[in-house]
Amino acid sequence: MKALPNGSSALLNAHAPSAAQHIAPIGGADGADISVVVGRFGRLVRCGLLADLRDDPRIRVLAENLDQPSLEAVVTDNSVQVAILDEPDVQSVCPPLRTIAPNIGLLAVTREPTPTYGMALLAWGVSCLDWDATSADVRYAVRLADAGGCMFVSRGDRVECHEWRAEGLLTKRERVVLGRYIEGDSHERIALALKISVSTAKTHTARARLKLRASSRHDLVGIPLLMPDLGPARAVEHAGIDS
Repeated sequence: MKALPNGSSALLNAHAPSAAQHIAPIGGADGADISVVVGRFGRLVRCGLLADLRDDPRIRVLAENLDQPSLEAVVTDNSVQVAILDEPDVQSVCPPLRTIAPNIGLLAVTREPTPTYGMALLAWGVSCLDWDATSADVRYAVRLADAGGCMFVSRGDRVECHEWRAEGLLTKRERVVLGRYIEGDSHERIALALKISVSTAKTHTARARLKLRASSRHDLVGIPLLMPDLGPARAVEHAGIDS
């Protein structure tokens, strides 16, 4: 296994054991149920997910096929350990759910996520699985999310974080700089807007791209940049963040 760069050694680039080999220890020894809610998915995907989840005696599905208001209501009124979301809901639903329940585990199930997309979600402590993930990986991801970790599995990539840090993989400044960079701002414009030097803007961009395994600006198009406490990255511009 190879540690990721720049202080992210808790994230392991896995050629790790399969989920089936080490699912049992995740989630503590007390054997408590894991309460799960499921967002809106197409019928076939939803049926497959529910079948996978119900094969685990510890996982209890409280509600499924929920839109955003319903998800927020269920999480507000119940003790929910994990929420499973479809890709279109990630950007809008994750921040309010984390506001309502800061310790909730979040799992996105998406079609063929790129490594950069998956790493961007891990940067906010959100697990990301391909639609083609195995049943064992789905159940393992739920248990890992309940235990405070997160993972990314897609097309041979497997990355696990067993102790997600509240500040995430990217620093707040890296998120802000990267958000502007993705939107097309030059490093000169970023530096002027954030009152930092051009070289500092370039350094933040380079570090963020390395952490997210993005080789170019194109790789970053469409990735979710979420803040642990504020939602989308652009909100940080008004938060008085030090460089």
